[in-house]
Amino acid sequence: MESLRSTMIKRALIAMDFKGTTLKRIRETGSMIRPGSEQPDPGRKLRSHHTVTTTIIFDRPVHWITPKNTASRHDTPPKHDPSKNTSPLQDTPDTRHSRTVLFLHGGAYLTSFLPLHWSLLNKIMDKRMDLSIVAPDYPLAPEGTWRDAFKLLDVVYRKIFDTSEASSITLLADSAGAGLALAWSMYLRDNSLPLPSSLVLLSPWVDVSMENPDISTVDLIDPYLSPEALRIAGRAWAGDDPIDDWHVSPLHGELEGLPTTHLFTGTADILHPDALRLANAMRSAGTYVHLHTYEAMMHDWMMFSMPEADRCLAELPL
Repeated sequence: MESLRSTMIKRALIAMDFKGTTLKRIRETGSMIRPGSEQPDPGRKLRSHHTVTTTIIFDRPVHWITPKNTASRHDTPPKHDPSKNTSPLQDTPDTRHSRTVLFLHGGAYLTSFLPLHWSLLNKIMDKRMDLSIVAPDYPLAPEGTWRDAFKLLDVVYRKIFDTSEASSITLLADSAGAGLALAWSMYLRDNSLPLPSSLVLLSPWVDVSMENPDISTVDLIDPYLSPEALRIAGRAWAGDDPIDDWHVSPLHGELEGLPTTHLFTGTADILHPDALRLANAMRSAGTYVHLHTYEAMMHDWMMFSMPEADRCLAELPL
């Protein structure tokens, strides 16, 4: 049964016409959120609980989050020479713990980290002191496309291998970040590069075309996401490439030979129908997939303060 807290959050989103406001904003400004809503920096709370080292790669910040009692480097962003593409740090922050998580944030490829992302990562780190998290702020549309994100991830991933083995790496991502994570894994496979041990995809957006006919049915009960707003965002992310290119919409790519994948999806999310399609396609391709379906949950419910989010957090296979 859906919790009272979840019901209240959805009612609030409906009352403020969140979907309509989002669609209007992206049509008028190219953004889906209010100015000032982003939080590119991890923030005071996460920094007080854990050690955060920020490096700069291709002029984009990459945050390395490690347990407070084992980290040995900077706790504040280092000074950066704009003439260089990398941080002034001589080496990669130490991620030599039992597990390393590479986290790719959502935001429709238009938005940087939100406070909800940092709250989620803080909760994960509080529960797993043997864990380190690497969180790159990858290039965003319309200035950037998937090509720029892949270029950044290539460097970040190789740096992780300075202190970690592939068998100890999990790729965790939500929403648009989950689509990027899946496409990136396909790129690694195609280029015979080491794959992470598993993918954990939260409310994944894996087909930016939004052409699945079942989406219109779920749209009637989704209080959060607008299909038309996502189509606009997806077109921007694709750049000059077709929107069904697997780099942009990995649901249309070859899905065999990928790591064990855990899909977390809610039935009140317009992305749920494509999550089901992805699970079926991966199984048909011989890739092991575990589908975690949460009834009546909206997009990215695990980011919010509700009992269902706590249950999801407890189930994350990190």
